[in-house]
Amino acid sequence: YTQETDKLNFIGCSGMYLLEAFESVTLQDPQSNPVIGKTIDVVVRDNYIYAIGGSANIGYLVIGDVSDKNELKKLSVLEGLGHVRQVDITSDGKYVLITGRHNGVTIIDVTDAKNPFVKGYYDSVEFATGICVSENYMFVANRQYGVEIVDITDVNNPVQCAIVRCGTVQSCE
Repeated sequence: YTQETDKLNFIGCSGMYLLEAFESVTLQDPQSNPVIGKTIDVVVRDNYIYAIGGSANIGYLVIGDVSDKNELKKLSVLEGLGHVRQVDITSDGKYVLITGRHNGVTIIDVTDAKNPFVKGYYDSVEFATGICVSENYMFVANRQYGVEIVDITDVNNPVQCAIVRCGTVQSCE
């Protein structure tokens, strides 16, 4: 959010930030009700924002339209995703991948942003905490067992390529 222009700017930034440094923005439905509660991670691609959150084992994905930077609109909510940790999107923009600790990685088809659905799962070697996608590969940070490199050329059949042992890992980029 830029105070000078009074507009939202979604740029490719990542990392840890103090929330006090930012103006707050609430993703709202047409009746002006907030639609994101406890959000743990977001990713923005093109005109869409994908936010995951929830508490305990009640995880959800909210998809919003950010084509008008002054008015964020909720398009859909997919609930029942369990314990969610991090989110990323495939290079082609068709699938959102969400780590869920003991649930591994949930693969969600978002080709129709108003009707997302669970396409499948990838069973990680341990508690999947972080995720990053680069071209046809997903990198899954496992709490204590390092990072898995997985070929997702065919999302219906993810194939583990390697495990990089590096100790405790909570996130990856």
